[in-house]
Parts: sequence; structure tokens; C-alpha cells
Amino acid sequence: MSPSQREHRTDRTTETRPAPARGPAPAERTALLDVQRTLGNTAALHLLRQSGHAQAGHAHTGHEHTGAERSGDVPVQRFMEPRASGDAGAWRQAALAYVQSDAQRILAEYAQVGLGKKLNKKQLDKLLADLGIGPAWQTVTQAVKNGPASAGEGVDASLTTVVQNLNLMEQECATAAKTGEEADYANPLPEAVVGTEFTFTDGTLSGTAGGNPLRVDIGGLTGQEDARARAAITYAKSRMNDWTARVRAAALPAGFSLAVSDTTVKGQDAKRFTYSNGSTQWWWEITMDDACLETRTDPTPVAGLHAAHVRFIMRSHIFPLAEATGLHVDQSIAGGGGHLSLDSATTFGGSVELFVQSMREWETQWEDWVARFGAAPREKDVVNAPWTGDLPQGETHLNGVRTVLDEILADAHRGDVDLPGAIRRLQAHMRDLPLHRDATQNLRDKVADHPEDRLHYQAVNLEHMADADAGSRRVEFRDIQAQDGYEQLIEDLRHIGSMLQGVRDNVRAEQQTRLARRHP
Repeated sequence: MSPSQREHRTDRTTETRPAPARGPAPAERTALLDVQRTLGNTAALHLLRQSGHAQAGHAHTGHEHTGAERSGDVPVQRFMEPRASGDAGAWRQAALAYVQSDAQRILAEYAQVGLGKKLNKKQLDKLLADLGIGPAWQTVTQAVKNGPASAGEGVDASLTTVVQNLNLMEQECATAAKTGEEADYANPLPEAVVGTEFTFTDGTLSGTAGGNPLRVDIGGLTGQEDARARAAITYAKSRMNDWTARVRAAALPAGFSLAVSDTTVKGQDAKRFTYSNGSTQWWWEITMDDACLETRTDPTPVAGLHAAHVRFIMRSHIFPLAEATGLHVDQSIAGGGGHLSLDSATTFGGSVELFVQSMREWETQWEDWVARFGAAPREKDVVNAPWTGDLPQGETHLNGVRTVLDEILADAHRGDVDLPGAIRRLQAHMRDLPLHRDATQNLRDKVADHPEDRLHYQAVNLEHMADADAGSRRVEFRDIQAQDGYEQLIEDLRHIGSMLQGVRDNVRAEQQTRLARRHP
């Protein structure tokens, strides 16, 4: 389930919400002059634009191998590999170009975070001294002034040091920006964008009344098996159409109009309901999934789920009209689940530290999660969403995860890795974990044929956290059975949000202590 709701769609691409841009306070004139003297006019123009001078030109597009973002209308690069992994000359030129275009932006942002002051020459000198990179900085900036193409391997060691420290500063800024958001302990993480799944079934869809359960992937089926699968799909369409008719006839949120459209999800027919009131719009879909009908809702910040029209739609059009259609919520592990996804950018903000400590919290406190989400009538899902600590030799595997997290965090604090790189390393480790002892033979066969699917079948699914499309990156909490209504959804989100807000508070305190030691 994706907050961007993009996979398997054939009608149109869903709009995504950009993460809030970070940027430094206005640079002082002395800092701009120093930038111009040190790194040239391009860097000075870049810092001017970062300071709000929209008329200053800038043609830099970011190094394609590390990914460019935008801060306002300015292209920026958030990470640079600190060492060559192939052609040393190509890396050297790219790294020097990165220093020229992005270093002063990073220093200006970090001066506010680390020193609480605007960047000027005095503060720049202090930053370089505190970090112990003064000589390396002089070597690199001289190479920049001489032109990246003329630099030789003699600059590489200093360049690695400077790039590592710029990466470190980017991470500190990312951590400070996200942990510094105003906390709402009643409804935590109000800005985090959420994707929901609500699932509904009946005896025919689930197969408990006899016959075959609904199956959405029917590729390769033949003969009677194919005919039975298609009959189940036809039945699911009839339930979907009944539900749709009831929504069309129902009262609408005050001031809103409704448009119903046909779409395709996972290769099967689906319905989308779009509610509009001026510039305000919100949608949800009915789709097919194995053994159930599933709804997907417009990716929405936690705070937005409390809006009157969203609350009305869930309370009046989704849950009660599904029941009127003859469907019910099944909170067992066979019921389809109530998986919740959190968008990476609005939840972690690119901070390796914040993600790692969040991962550490939910992995090590997994038994508390099970006590909360696995209590009757719900169940814990050891088949499709097992926790690492609940696997065979679970404590050993959990210690392995802790070790990887420790290594990743240490590398981030050295400036050697950003969040996508950290996720890829963690994914490689999690992909090799065994399945639960109670995993079905069908699941074992599937993972044996497609090892990459192992990431999906975990309590916390990280398979999309390193997607090339930043708007699709999210973490999915899978060990959550179906919600029985709007109120239970809000309670589920409040529990998850409280856990992650606690992590934010701890990370913020740890960072402040670390920065105070670094910059006495």
C-alpha cells in the first residue's frame, strides 16, 4: 500500500505532495563576499538564490548519480559519494563541482543548526576549526578555483574529508528539521502522509462458504481453474457495483460534489470516488484483492484525516455502506489486513538517524506491538507479516538487525551514507531473513521463486523505501489487522505516531548533546 498510490494503476498518475524545502537564513554580505572569493561567482549566485533572491541565475542540475532535489526553485544535491568507486577522475570532477555548487548552501544551513547563527567568515572559520577540516577545505577550494578539470589525485584525500563533512552537515540539518517540527502529542506526527487499506469480505469472497476465494492474479490458469477464478471476479464486481450504487445515492459531505470513475488496479476493475469542494478534493477507491474487496484512500497527512469531510466519508460511505452491501470486516489474519503506510519524506525527512532509531524502536519493542495490535479480536500475523524477533532463532536475527543499524548510523555520522543508501544496505540484510515457522508452503514457494519478495512479507515492509521515485518511498506496517471503523483507524495511527514522536524527541535530545560537544 503506497501513500503515493501509484503501483498497478492504469488510469492516471496520482499527485504527490513535495516534502517541505529546507533552506538557510539570509546570508550576510560578508559571507557572500567570502563565497565569491573562495568558490567563485556560481556559488555566490547559488547562495543568493537560497537567501530569497529569485533573480539570481543558476544552471546547476545536480550530480545524476546521487540524485538532485530542489530547495524552492534551486536545484540542490543532498549527498555525494565521498570516495571513487570506479573512474577516480570522473568522481573527482563531480565531487569538486558538487563542492562548488552546494558547499556554501550546506554550510549556511548547518551554521544555523550547529551554531545557531548566520554564516559569515567568523562562523565559517569556527565551523571548519571545530570539524578539524581547515587544511582539507583550503586544498579543495583552491582546486575548485583552479578548475576541476585540472585537479589531480593529490586532492583526493582532502576532497574525501570535505565531502564526508558536507554529507554529515546535510544529515544534521535533515535531522534537526524533522525533529524540530512542532509536536502534537494528542494526534502525533500531524504532517506525516498516510496511506490506508480497509478490507471487507463475505463467505463467497473468502471461500469459506464453499468454492474458490477471490484471486486477482489469474495469469497462467486454465480450464476449470480459470473458469472458477473468473466467476469469483464476476461476483466481486457485483459486490463492488452494489456498493458503488449505494455511495451514489448517499448524502454527501456539506458543500461537496461526487464524481465516480472506472479504473484498473492490479489488473482488475476498480471504482474511484472523488469528492470536490472548490480547491479541496479527496478520493478513495474500491479495488479487488485476494479474498476481499479493499479500499485505498487519498494519501493524506494525519491532521487531514481529522477533517470533517474525510471523517464523514469514512463513517458514512465506506464502512456502513460496505456492511449494507453484505460485506463485513474480518479482523483475523485471513481477513485482508488493515495495513498502514507512512511516506518517507514527511515522516523521516531524509534523516538516517531518525529512520534508524525508528526502526530500532519498532523492531526491539515488537512484543509491545503484538500486545497492542494482536489482541482479540485481532490476531498477530506470523504468516504474512512476522516480526524479526518472532522468527526461528529470533533473538539472534534481532541482534543482527541491531548490528546493521549500528553500522549504518556510524557511517551516517561519518558522512559516508544517506538515507537511500542506508535503506539499500538494510534491505539486503532483511531480505536474507528466514520465513516464520508457520509460513505456508505457498508463501515458501513464492519467496523461493522470487527472493526479492521476502522484503514484502515482514511486519514492517521496507521494499519501497529506496524507490527511484522519491514520492513513492514509504514504510508499510503490515502486522495490523483490518480496522472496524474510522475510530479504530485514528487509534491505530495515534499509537504508531506516539511511538515515532517519542523517537523524534530522543533523537532531538541526542543531537543537541552531540552538537554542543562538537561546537563548544
